[in-house]
Amino acid sequence: DKQKIDEAGVVAVTLQKWLLFFAACNVVLAIFGLPWSLLSLCLKLSILLLGFHGSFRRSGCSLIAFICIKVVMIALEITGLIISVIFLTIGMGIVTYEAIEGTITIDPAALEISFVLLFVVGFLVVIGFGLYFAFNAYVMYLAAKCYSLLKKSSVEPQSIPMQPVQVKQLNNDEYMSVPQSAIPAEFIQQPVYLEKVVV
Repeated sequence: DKQKIDEAGVVAVTLQKWLLFFAACNVVLAIFGLPWSLLSLCLKLSILLLGFHGSFRRSGCSLIAFICIKVVMIALEITGLIISVIFLTIGMGIVTYEAIEGTITIDPAALEISFVLLFVVGFLVVIGFGLYFAFNAYVMYLAAKCYSLLKKSSVEPQSIPMQPVQVKQLNNDEYMSVPQSAIPAEFIQQPVYLEKVVV
């Protein structure tokens, strides 16, 4: 609640919640791939921490670095997904060709079950990656919006509330300003009395 002082603070809090959600998901998924997933987990958590730092401390540099690194990581993940699908398709094509030629013997029922299972798993993977990329795109949108709001708020001058001054007419077109409230004692001129100094 202390951060929600302006629109940038509200967006920053939303971004922080999403980054914490991603961190929890990465930790849960890394548990299934231990110990090889520790390096990937450290890398992903450090990138999420960079985004969290940028939104919490209102650091535009950290937010821009987070967006750039996240774009590169998503591009690498999409490339890896495409390469994996290509190799999986080639592998299934080789196995099917060998089975048709008679080089290897596979039970036709097992082959059909493996194709159905592969289709179901592929469908779930596509849905999972689609949601993953959509959530990442939303997080990057929040980071970019937070950055633009922070930049806009730093450029705009802050309005200072001013008290209106009343003007009182004196004699013959002379005007004098009258304060709205009582003048503090330290601003009223006091007579200065000089005293003898004994040396």
